[in-house]
Amino acid sequence: MAVTPETVAELNERAQTIFRRAFAAEPAAQAYIAARGFTPETIEAWGMGYAPRGGRVLLRELADAGYDEGMIAEAGLARAGERGVSDLFRDRITLPIRDADGTLIAFGSRVFREGDDGPKYLNSPETPLFKKSRTLFGIDRALEAITESGEVIVVEGNIDAISLHQAGERRAVAAAGTALTLEHIAILGRLARTITIVIDADEAGRKATRRILLLPGIEAHDLRVLRIPEGPNGEKVDPDAIVRADPSAWERLLPTRVSRWEYLYAETLAPYAETLTTDVESRVAWKNDWGALVAAHARDASEGAKLVARAAKKLGLDPALIAAEYTGALPAAAGEGEALIAELLRRDWRRIRHLVPALTLHPQVAALVAGWGEQAPEQLPAPMQAALPAGDTFAAAARARWNREIRPAARARLGALIREGNTDVAMREALTALVGADAPVEGASGTLVSRG
Repeated sequence: MAVTPETVAELNERAQTIFRRAFAAEPAAQAYIAARGFTPETIEAWGMGYAPRGGRVLLRELADAGYDEGMIAEAGLARAGERGVSDLFRDRITLPIRDADGTLIAFGSRVFREGDDGPKYLNSPETPLFKKSRTLFGIDRALEAITESGEVIVVEGNIDAISLHQAGERRAVAAAGTALTLEHIAILGRLARTITIVIDADEAGRKATRRILLLPGIEAHDLRVLRIPEGPNGEKVDPDAIVRADPSAWERLLPTRVSRWEYLYAETLAPYAETLTTDVESRVAWKNDWGALVAAHARDASEGAKLVARAAKKLGLDPALIAAEYTGALPAAAGEGEALIAELLRRDWRRIRHLVPALTLHPQVAALVAGWGEQAPEQLPAPMQAALPAGDTFAAAARARWNREIRPAARARLGALIREGNTDVAMREALTALVGADAPVEGASGTLVSRG
């Protein structure tokens, strides 16, 4: 007969009594916890204990109380091995894991002796009472503060959560022995409006956070990310270390958290940050990475448009260009590729000419750019002559292309816009700037749009 959830809870409470009694009799365990900066009040409140050495201490006591070994193993307090059934937790600091109602559903533990080659952290296995994907360490103690404030702080480790509580941050919880899941987020989303995930600065922390932030359905929640900075020598630092060094440091660190998309933007940009202003390939690669991320994970087109507009601003591009790639719907009307080129060419050429290769990602623009050759430069309007450096090969090709194809195409497009009564002021201004205010426009009966 399988062990029931009620029996698991009963066995856990009996085990907790044994662990607490053993802690009171083990000076080394007490010294370790004291050295970590935990006060007697915190030790008592969180029920910190000690699992004795030896392989069958807990088993013997529970057996004496009338429980058989199979039942104890099913409850997650023992395990079967080559030499029979033995205690799961041995010579370790123990931390009881309770659900929101205070029921003791499992245990977390960690080694504390120098040179112990066992796993640093060891948690109860899943049982009829304990499901890791739905359990949050410290939820019983944090629940009131979470519901009052509307916010929850999620840290990586149990010790981190306890340290934050001791420092006054009573909204902290931790995933219990597993990576944060969408189930965890959904549970917290029912309790709080805002969920702040605290991460380490190392590569593992970044990968884990990206995984969480891109979970299907995660966009339904207001997620923030708080990244813990590295130590002075580049070492990994966690919330426990921060508040042990300075309990008030948390109050200064918490306001540095950012939104889900703010974090993803910074993380996507980081590999290209040093070369973004000088290397075309970096600019194209980052635009592709960011565009693909937005296309796959933005909540809707409105959110996506705002996100790509930010990247466009960073790159000095027209937001419409990247938005077209994000939506996957390229401009259908003939001539809009010309308009995109025109919008770029009417700006300061020295500032934007290195962006033009990136525009080949847009098929209609690629058709325009393809075939630019080494033709001799032709005369341009005075402002463009001043902007283009003499002898520049790319500029020479641009000048030739300008007069041979782009300017006539722009003139024809502008005429069509005027005939159709099109009110797209930005496009008309771009085309007007390209054509020149004194140039005749095919088929236009009205005046050109003012450039002012």
